[in-house]
Order: sequence, then structure tokens, then C-alpha cells
Amino acid sequence: MNPMSEAEWLACGNPESMLKLLPKLGYTSERKFRLFAVACCRLLFSQASVSPHAKRVVDVAERYADEAVPLSEFQTAYRVPLSELQTIGRYTNSAAEYACMNAGEDKCDAVVADCASGNAAWGVAKHGAVPPDDNGLSEAFNARVAAELSRQSDRLRDIFGNPFRPVAFPRAWRTSDVLLLARGIYNDRAFDRMPILADALQDAGCDNVNVLDHCRDKTYHTRGCWVVDLILGKQ
Repeated sequence: MNPMSEAEWLACGNPESMLKLLPKLGYTSERKFRLFAVACCRLLFSQASVSPHAKRVVDVAERYADEAVPLSEFQTAYRVPLSELQTIGRYTNSAAEYACMNAGEDKCDAVVADCASGNAAWGVAKHGAVPPDDNGLSEAFNARVAAELSRQSDRLRDIFGNPFRPVAFPRAWRTSDVLLLARGIYNDRAFDRMPILADALQDAGCDNVNVLDHCRDKTYHTRGCWVVDLILGKQ
């Protein structure tokens, strides 16, 4: 028996619970787990400061997930250049730094992705803290953590979709227009084009409500979006 129902998955605001479920349902894609960790870090970047080295790790980790850089470059990015040691020392938000390091782990599974999620949420909350009383024990601090985890949960659903309703994607829906649009959206992170992709899919004969509605939902999309991945044949 699954520890979570479909309704709970769709409403869940805690990535930890969702990540625990996915392997039990057969989801083991290291690429998708890494892209979720990267998405958590990119959310973090918009709200908190991290070192240039940490940002570089995330950038290379994202490209490594798609086999766009060799293993050697990926492993090199993780190492801290001696010239940057003092610079990194100025960044006191260790949770934020750890989130980026999680995204750059050699192997990224549900457990590592959960570490990235938790560290990123903690890093965001710490960045907004007002000392001395606003800390990990305060209601305000934990409210910020919860809010960030909720945002991350939306990204996780964007990447993994609804595991209770897997979609079979007929080859006929992959027209030249659909493929061209999907590649452009993925490569350019041009998620504002998702509604156009929905129109192209309909023209190709797609009648799956979940696919079309997700494309037309302008709330959130990130690299690894389950619809774009289905079109491009990415796992």
C-alpha cells in the first residue's frame, strides 16, 4: 500500500514525503533527481547569497545531468580553487552552500535530492532571519522554511508529473513542430512558450488533458519538466 494517495501527492507541500514515495513507485532517474536539486538551488539563488564556486557547481551539475559535460569537468567543478578559499569564507550561510554541494554529488538519488531541498529551504530561511531571536527555533523561521518547501514541491511535480497517472506518449504527437518547440523551450529555458507547445500538441492530435493543462499552467516550469521530457524522450 502506498504511503501517499494521489490527492495527497497533488496537495503535498513537503518534498521529503514525495521523494520517499518515488523510488517505491519505480522512479530512479538520477537525472531527474539531480535536476530537482538544481531547481531547489536556483530558487535559493533568487533569495539568498551563495559563493561563486557554489553557483558554478550547480551550473555544471545541471549540464552533467544532460551529459553536456564530461565526468572530469563535473568532478573538477566540485573542487574549490585555492584562489577562492578566502572568498568562500565570506559566505556564512552554510546551508545554502551545502545545498549546492548536494546538487553536485557524484551520485544523486532521492536521498541526496532531499538533502538539497532541505538545505536550500533552510538557507532561504536563514537569509531572511533577523537576529537574535529569529532562528531555527522560532515560528517565523520555520514558516519561511515551510513556504520554501512548498515552492520546491511545485517544482518536483513539474519534473516528475503525477506518478499515479503516467502518460503514454504516442509517436504521432511528436511532429516536427512539437519537437522544435520542445527543444527550444528546454535549451533556452523559454517556459513562456509552453502554451504554444500545447497548441502544437493539439494540432498533432494530443487529447490528454493532463498534458495540455500542464503546458498551459503558467505558474511554474523548470528544466526537466515532465511534458517536455516526454516529448524529447528524456528519462
